[in-house]
Amino acid sequence: MKFRKSSCLSLLLLGILICFFPLSANSEDTEVERRLKSLEERYRTLEKKYDDLQQKYESLREEKAPPEVIVKEKPTPTEEEVKTAKELEEEIKSVKEEVKSLIPGTDRFLLTGWAAASYINREGDEQDSTFTARFSPIFLYQIFPNVLFEAEVEFELEGDETEVGLEYAQIDYLFSKYSTAIAGKFLTPFGVFPLKLHPAWINRMPNRPLMYRSGFLPFSNIGAQLTGAFAPPSNSYRLTYALSLVNGGVLEIDGEENEDGVITEIDDIEIISDTVDITDKVGFVGRIGFIPFQNSDLMHGLEIGASWLVEKVTLENEDLIFGPGLEGLENARNHFTYGFDWAYFYKGFRFRGEFAQSHLSLPEEIEDFEKQWGYYIQASYRPITLGIPYLKDTEFVVRYDQRGGDRNDFKRKELGLGLDYWFTSSLVGKIAYFFVDEEENGNNNAFFLQAAYGF
Repeated sequence: MKFRKSSCLSLLLLGILICFFPLSANSEDTEVERRLKSLEERYRTLEKKYDDLQQKYESLREEKAPPEVIVKEKPTPTEEEVKTAKELEEEIKSVKEEVKSLIPGTDRFLLTGWAAASYINREGDEQDSTFTARFSPIFLYQIFPNVLFEAEVEFELEGDETEVGLEYAQIDYLFSKYSTAIAGKFLTPFGVFPLKLHPAWINRMPNRPLMYRSGFLPFSNIGAQLTGAFAPPSNSYRLTYALSLVNGGVLEIDGEENEDGVITEIDDIEIISDTVDITDKVGFVGRIGFIPFQNSDLMHGLEIGASWLVEKVTLENEDLIFGPGLEGLENARNHFTYGFDWAYFYKGFRFRGEFAQSHLSLPEEIEDFEKQWGYYIQASYRPITLGIPYLKDTEFVVRYDQRGGDRNDFKRKELGLGLDYWFTSSLVGKIAYFFVDEEENGNNNAFFLQAAYGF
């Protein structure tokens, strides 16, 4: 009879699960204990029903067939027996799945993240030295098989205080293997650094690229996103996408005021993106990536991508009063940013780069704040294929950064030379020296030491 073997295996597996994870395994949760007790009772009942059905079936075999037939042939079960067996199998399967879902620590909650400790010694006009530390736990919780909550909290030392920030907090809904819907605060899908490279143990250098330290590119946004990938059956290439509708940014303006509180001169303009919307303006940000080839062992591959951000930005402080020539700043302004990124790796060599340019529409009198741009190019080499002890765990890194725009005080160049040593696959020590050239402040070279760990 077909149901016999599979049902026995189901009962055996269910018994192992219940015995292996006794009720005391999760004494902190009385609700789980109650449900497990109920399931155990159901299991015992089903086990008895199955034994009774098996005895009935054996007795029918003995009545309807001669002894020699019992050995060679199996009589066809009646329609009622088949129906009863199927119902029993479905009930056993249901109990087994429910027991499995209640086993603690299997698939519901996961704590991961990373931590880093750094020493920085700056020269020139910014001369100082300091130790810093950062801890960023990432919480993952599976609400349902296709619904996931994830969040990253940032703890960072700033002077004698600890700064706490929410890097992202989002709910993911997995439609299929090709698409996922995201809602909440998420890392901006512009370029690749925020999404893929920002944890210190993944970033080959001890600091972020200059274009992501300059304020003209958002690092996170609040809104909704649809992301995923497509690939042909041959998997010869892959197309990735991330399309987001987000809160429009707000303008934070610093300026000189006269005795009447009227701003007559602008000192600085910054766009804040990861804030709760205070107007009805929204933005559209996204990235399209193309991977023309990538082998299965990840030793050779290429990826190129294009990103954009289009939004209307409004004043953070609507009570500001602007003087002659600055009229119109109180109205919503157009903000547009576009960028490109690429990455190529071959065995121990890795090359990558990103470029972005931002344009903000402003009155003619303050056009110096309209355009900003930045890029970086990074190369690294880890001789993993040589098999030489210690040397195969060493990585040589070089990165060149530059940013510019209409303002002279925004222009800066950096050349960083780094040496990383991988103690494990997620524990790395870094040493780096940066040659810095600023348009107005001259040379402000910097020396870094860092230890980073991903868990």
